[in-house]
Amino acid sequence: MKLIFFYLLAICFGLSVQSFGQTQFYVGHDDIFPDRSGKIIAFKATSSRTSDSVYFVDVAKGEVIDRAADGSFGLEFKMMKAKVLNRENIMEKELKAFSVFSDKQNFEQYFVRLRDSTLASAWLPKVLNHTEPKVFFKQDNPRKVLLGVRLNRVAMLFDMLDTADSGAAKMLYGRDISKVDDFQEFNQGHLQRAVISPTGNHIFTMPDGTLIDLVKGKKIWDYPYNKTGSSDVVFSGDGTLIAIESQDRSVSVFDVQRGKKLYRIPPPPKFDKNLEVEQLMPLADMQTCFVFYFDFKTSQTKILLIKVDGSYQEIKF
Repeated sequence: MKLIFFYLLAICFGLSVQSFGQTQFYVGHDDIFPDRSGKIIAFKATSSRTSDSVYFVDVAKGEVIDRAADGSFGLEFKMMKAKVLNRENIMEKELKAFSVFSDKQNFEQYFVRLRDSTLASAWLPKVLNHTEPKVFFKQDNPRKVLLGVRLNRVAMLFDMLDTADSGAAKMLYGRDISKVDDFQEFNQGHLQRAVISPTGNHIFTMPDGTLIDLVKGKKIWDYPYNKTGSSDVVFSGDGTLIAIESQDRSVSVFDVQRGKKLYRIPPPPKFDKNLEVEQLMPLADMQTCFVFYFDFKTSQTKILLIKVDGSYQEIKF
C-alpha cells in the first residue's frame, strides 16, 4: 500500500517512475515530535519501500541516537522516555466543542468533550451569529481548556475552567473584527491556531499574532504574523522566550514579557533549485531549527539542524 501511495504521489506531482528505484521517505509536520527543552527531537519517516520508523535525534550532537518501527510495542515507551510524546496534539484531534440550546435570555451553554468525557462546560454570551468554536488544550498542570469563538463581530478567547458563580466563562481576550478587510479572516474569526506556553501563563494566537497573558487576562503585544506568512511558533521550556517563523523561513526569538526581538536564526541554506524546504520547526532551545527538504521531481530528501550562527548539521540515518 505504501508503494502504491508513492506511485500516486508521483502521478500527482509529475515524479519519474525511475526515481522509485531507491528507498524514498517523507516527513510530515504532524510527524515531528520535539521535547520541551529542545534537547531531543523525534520524527517519523514514511518510507516507500520499508517500514515507517521513528528516529530520535540528539540536537546538540546532530546524531540519531535511537529508532523504533512505527506501531511497535516499544515506540510509546521510547517516546515517553525521551519526553517527545506529543499527547496534546493527539488529544486535540479528538476534542469537540459545541453549544446547546438554552432558554436563558442572555447566555448559551458550551461544552468541551474528549471522546465521551466532558472536560469543561461554561456559559457564554448568547448572540445571533457565532463561528464553530476552537479548543486550545494543555494537558499537564496547570491544566488549560481555552475556547476561541467569534460572537457576532467580536473574536473572543474564554477560559472554560475559570468561571463565575453563575457558571459564566472568564473572557481572556476580545478583538472587534467588524472592520477587517479580509473576508476569509472575518468569516473564520482570528483564532484558528494557538500555542500555549509550557507554564500555562501565556498563549500566542494565530493568524492575528497576539501574545496574551492568561494570568492577567490581557493582551501583551502583537506581531504581524499574518502579513509575514509565518507558520510555526514555539515557546522556550521556561516560557520566557518565543520563536516565530517568518515568510523567508528565518526565525525571530522574542522576550515574551517585553515583546522585544532578541536575535534571529537565519533561513535554511539553498541547495538544488528543486530541493525546497517542506517542513521547518524551531526548537525550544531557541538556538536550533529542524528542517526537512523534499524534491517532488526526484524524491530527493535532506534533513538539517540549523543553528543561530547559520551553521548546520545534516542528519544521517
